[in-house]
Amino acid sequence: MTKVFRGLPSPGAAGVIASVVLLRHEYGERLGLGAALDWTVAAGLPLLGLLMISRFAFPHVMNRYFAGARSPLAIVLLLLAVVVVVEEPHAALAAIFVGYAISGPLLAATGTLFGAPHWAVDEAEDEEDDDDAAAAGEDPA
Repeated sequence: MTKVFRGLPSPGAAGVIASVVLLRHEYGERLGLGAALDWTVAAGLPLLGLLMISRFAFPHVMNRYFAGARSPLAIVLLLLAVVVVVEEPHAALAAIFVGYAISGPLLAATGTLFGAPHWAVDEAEDEEDDDDAAAAGEDPA
C-alpha cells in the first residue's frame, strides 16, 4: 500500500482548477477579484502541468489519513474540517486543493532543510534505486 504519489495526481490538479473557478464565481465579482483570479488560473495551468510530471512527493490522502485507527484529536479535526466545508464550501475547497498542490514543493523545500518526513520516502523507489545502482556495478548501500 503506497502512501505517496510522485507528481501531483490528476484529480488534485483538476480539483485546483475547479475549486478556483467556483471561488471566482462565488466571490470574484463581489470582492473585485474576478480579473485577478482569471489571471491566476491562466498562470497556474502550466505550473499544475509541471507539478503533475514532477518527482515531488504528494501524500496519498486515502491511504495516509483514512486508513487504520485514528486518535480522538484527528476525529475532532476531521469533523471541524467538515463543518468548515459545509459552511463555506467554495473557499474551503479552494484552500484544500491549492494547499494540496503546493504541499509537494513545500515538503521538498523543508525536506532539504530538515530531512524528508518518514512517509515521503517511498520504499518502492528506494528498491528501484538499489536495483539501478547494482546494475551499474555500484554498492547500493
